[in-house]
Amino acid sequence: MVVFLTVACNIPSAPDDSVTQARHTSAGSDRSLSPASELTATTHAVKPLAANAFQYCGGRVIPHPQVVGVVWAGASEVFEENIWTMEGFLSHYLKSPYTEWLSEYSTSTTTLGEPGQFIGMYEIIPTFEGAGRFDISDDDISSELATQIHDNSLPAPGDDTIYVVYMPQNITITDNVGFTIQDPSTGTSCQGYHNSSNGITYAVVAASSVCDTPNNTIGGAIPGGVLSRITSHELIETITDPDGGSFWSSDWGWVSNGCSTLAGHGDEIADYCEFTGTPDGKFEVPELNGLGYDVETGFSDLDSECITHRNNNISDMIESNGSFEAEWQIPGGHYSAGIGGPYPANWVIQGAGDVNRDGTSDFIWRYMSEDGNNPAGEVGIWFIANGQYVTSVLSGSAPLDYNLAAVADINGDGTADFIWFEPSTSDVWAWVMDPSGAISVNEHLGAMPVGWQFGGAGDFNHDGTSDLFFYLSGDDGRQHLGVWLMSPYGLVTNELYYPSSPIPTWHGSGEPVLYSSQYSFAAVGDFNGDVTSDVAWLSNTNTLRILEFTTNCQAGVDICVLVQDVQEDLKGTEATAGGGYVVAATGDFDGNGYSDFLFRNPSTGDIWTWLTTYVVGSGGVATLIAFPASDGIVGVETGTQPGYEINATGYFGFHPD
Repeated sequence: MVVFLTVACNIPSAPDDSVTQARHTSAGSDRSLSPASELTATTHAVKPLAANAFQYCGGRVIPHPQVVGVVWAGASEVFEENIWTMEGFLSHYLKSPYTEWLSEYSTSTTTLGEPGQFIGMYEIIPTFEGAGRFDISDDDISSELATQIHDNSLPAPGDDTIYVVYMPQNITITDNVGFTIQDPSTGTSCQGYHNSSNGITYAVVAASSVCDTPNNTIGGAIPGGVLSRITSHELIETITDPDGGSFWSSDWGWVSNGCSTLAGHGDEIADYCEFTGTPDGKFEVPELNGLGYDVETGFSDLDSECITHRNNNISDMIESNGSFEAEWQIPGGHYSAGIGGPYPANWVIQGAGDVNRDGTSDFIWRYMSEDGNNPAGEVGIWFIANGQYVTSVLSGSAPLDYNLAAVADINGDGTADFIWFEPSTSDVWAWVMDPSGAISVNEHLGAMPVGWQFGGAGDFNHDGTSDLFFYLSGDDGRQHLGVWLMSPYGLVTNELYYPSSPIPTWHGSGEPVLYSSQYSFAAVGDFNGDVTSDVAWLSNTNTLRILEFTTNCQAGVDICVLVQDVQEDLKGTEATAGGGYVVAATGDFDGNGYSDFLFRNPSTGDIWTWLTTYVVGSGGVATLIAFPASDGIVGVETGTQPGYEINATGYFGFHPD
């Protein structure tokens, strides 16, 4: 059995010459992983970050929001079917980059930006004394929610539950500090607030027909309109400051104006933007075929501006040639800027991921020599911020016959972990990482039957943890599938194989497509934009096919595969097998929420980007398309770098002027 070395867990003791702890290193040290010289910009300078506008005051934040929609009796009368469009909005919004960017407001103990979940929409009939009144206070709303929960008319709250209450238009509503957010006699409406009371965290949305203006569309081309705008405003504030709904709360989370002052308007991230006049944004979802919902912006300390989502979801690329590494910024597939610098000999970049939870991917290095200067297989991390090297840490070492197969968050804590695979034995180990770069747990996950290959890591059942994908070229001439579902403890909760597993463990209806052996595994990515990982295959005639995974499982089903698959022929001589192009990497290079492809010709160094999106056609069937379509390769000519290898993609945070 191979022993991997770690820091603080019950593992066999390490040999004297092994790396047993993480060590921060500095330039000039004999065993440093610092750059040979400081990274310097080769084309553009790096834009400095502005001073923080928001401070964390020690209060609660909500890491995995579980949202329950509550329709107060009468609210659906004015909005009719539009109130129910919030079901679709919340389902997508909570699993999208529009809440993922809140990761920058993580605390030392709680990671934000992880996917949330929409529990469902419930219509209630109030039962409190005087429920027929035309004036309602926050106390009325709070106690009514408690009653409905007690009577099992609403789901019981957990630590991360947020109730979003949609109110009727014909009543006056006073919030928890005495502010009138709706008054039919004056036309006051189109507002909301949030609060925590009676152990319940909730947001209240007050909107009426007066909100139905050209700029705040309730229905029509933009479903939801003002409803989604107010909902998004209150949700991002509730997530980052759930107990600070009162302007005078002593339990603030993230606020501006300082923690010791009684901040007025503008003290939470959405208020800050609303009162500076920042325009609203738009949240597009695949099912609406290019349409979307109005959403409000929130203030990003990282970007020093009001945003709806961050295009750090626009991936960058790193490549190296043995002595020099380069970062490419390629928005839309077009080379935009690059920075780089030399690095120590015998170190190889083997991946990238956000280890220290700062929203920026870090470089994962491996020492590939047995010259004795470093332990063979030693692993080091460059922590990256704003596109530049900050510091480095040596984490441990792994035998050279093990490949660093994936850098992914297998326990859902926001820290990238390391997956190791030994191809000859199909043995799998995991390093569950600490944000410092130290190994917190060293776990032998198990071994696949000999012959199975590791494909990649991705969240195939949409539970916030990355799962592991394997494939096997079977004796039946087909590619067999295997998925290990991971748990919040970084352990395998279920092993699923197809066609070996019974059908019900895999999908809700139909059977997964098993491609013939003429297809080779290409990549794991979210190619249909539903925040669930899919698998791409490339044939020897350069036909790309994608097996889509989905979250629409039947009860008791572990993982779902769509019955239909997507097939796309790569066009033109540039993309033919004879042209020598291979899928070198995937990433979202245009920020639309879909994984794109980097094709590379190893002989020439030519790189093309294939940008993907989905459109909904007749019968509601989604079709993969690429932009721009041309007579040559379907995609964008990105650049040429002979002699380099693409090492990884990720968001590295450099912003050229």
